[in-house]
Formats: sequence, C-alpha cells, structure tokens
Amino acid sequence: MEIKKLFERGNAQTSSQSVQRNRVASTYQAQNEGNAARRPGQDSVSISALSRQLSQLSNILADDESARSAKVSELKAKVQAGEFSVESTDVARSMVSFAADTESIA
Repeated sequence: MEIKKLFERGNAQTSSQSVQRNRVASTYQAQNEGNAARRPGQDSVSISALSRQLSQLSNILADDESARSAKVSELKAKVQAGEFSVESTDVARSMVSFAADTESIA
C-alpha cells in the first residue's frame, strides 16, 4: 500500500470528523440560543438527537459484544473438548477472499 494513500484516507477521516464537530457545535449553539429565550427561573432538560443516537449505538454495541463473548466461550469449550474442526475449503476460501480484498486496497 502506498503511504500517500494512507494520508489521503486520514485526511478524509479528519474532514469527516470536522464536519461532525461543526454539526454538533451548531446544534449546541442553537440549543443555547433557545435556552436564552426562556424566562429566568425555569428549568428544562433536552436530549439532542445525536445523544439519543449515541445511546442507541452504545446499546447495539453492548448487545453485539455479549453475543460475541458467548460465541467465543462456545468455541473455547469445543476446542478444549477436542470437538472443534475446521474445513480446509473454508480456510482456503477465506484466504482467497482476504487476498482479493487486500489487493484492492493496495
């Protein structure tokens, strides 16, 4: 893989991150302007759409991690019991697929 492509990818991620930061900042600024229009002495709580999405993402990742952990435990038990076997055709297919994916990146 060329080093130049790595930096191009890094710049694309950085610009994407700056777009996200700008969105968050503009949302935060709009919320603060809305809060300034309220009467003094009133309390309010609001959860932005972004924070709701982050909460949902956190729940999805936690569920995925627990499923992955269960699968790893199951595989460990099979290996320890000597019941785990790997099909050579599956390994070969995976190696060819990996090589093809790696070649397209380079």
